Amino acid sequence: MQVKKIAGDPSSAVRSCLIEMLIFLLRFNNKKVIDIFNFTLLNKDELLDCNVTWHFIYYALNKNLSQIVKYLDLIICKEKKDTLINGAILCTHAYLSHLNDSNANRLFKKCLKGSKYLQVGVTKVLVNNIDELRLTRGCLNNLMKLLNSEHKEVRKEVSLIFANLSYATPPIKRFILKYLKSKAINEVNKSILKYVNKIKERDPELSLIILNRILDYLGGDIFDIRKSSAMLEEDLVEITFYIHKYNSNSYVRDKALDVFEKALNLGSRTAYKLIENIEK
Repeated sequence: MQVKKIAGDPSSAVRSCLIEMLIFLLRFNNKKVIDIFNFTLLNKDELLDCNVTWHFIYYALNKNLSQIVKYLDLIICKEKKDTLINGAILCTHAYLSHLNDSNANRLFKKCLKGSKYLQVGVTKVLVNNIDELRLTRGCLNNLMKLLNSEHKEVRKEVSLIFANLSYATPPIKRFILKYLKSKAINEVNKSILKYVNKIKERDPELSLIILNRILDYLGGDIFDIRKSSAMLEEDLVEITFYIHKYNSNSYVRDKALDVFEKALNLGSRTAYKLIENIEK
C-alpha cells in the first residue's frame, strides 16, 4: 500500500526514486514490478524524459517486452534530443534481443527511417554490437542503409565502427568497400587506421585499398597541419611502408609502393623522413 502511495505521489522526483528501486526488484517478480511501473508513469509524461525511466525499460525489455512496447512508442515521438536518441537505443536493443518479434521489428524500422536523432541512437547500438557474431551480419546490413544518411551526425556514428573491428570477414569486407564509396567517408577518423594496422598482415590488399581511398579522398589536406585530417598522415604512411617492406608478395609490394609514392607526391613529411632514413 505504501508503494502505491509513492507511485501516485504528485512529485516526479519522488516517483523517479521509486522507479530506481523498481529496477532492482525486476529480478524477483517482473510482472508485479512492471504493474507498479505502469502506475508510477500515470499522468507523468515528463518521466519518459528521465534516465531512470530509460534504465528501467532497458532492463525490463528481456523480462516482458509486450508490456514495455507502449512506452517505446511514446518515447520515440517525444521532442527532446536525448530522449529521442535513448528511445532509439532502447528500440534497437529490443530488436536485437527479439529478432522475431513484430513490435520490436516495427519500432526498429521506424527509428531506422526516422529523424536524425533516432538514426543516431540506432547507429550507436548497431556499431557497438558488431562483434557479437550472431548479430554481425544483421548489424552490417542495417548500417549500410545509413552510409549515405543526409545527417552528418549519423555518418560520424557509422564511422566509429572501425574501433570495434579486429578482423576482415567477407561481410565486413563488403561493408568496408561500400563505406569507402559512400558519404560516410566524409567523416573518416583515426579509428580506421587503427583497424588497418590490425589487419595489415592478414589482409594487406584490403589494407591498401583503404589507405589509397583515404588518400584519394583527402588529398593534400591529410598533409596540411592546419587541417584535422593531418592526424591520419603519419599512421597512413607508416602502415603503407610496413606492407611494402615486409610483405613477400611482389604484387602487394608494388601496390604499396604506388600508395607510398602518391603520399610522397602530395607532400608527406613522414614519407620524406622514411626515405632519408633509408638513404642514411
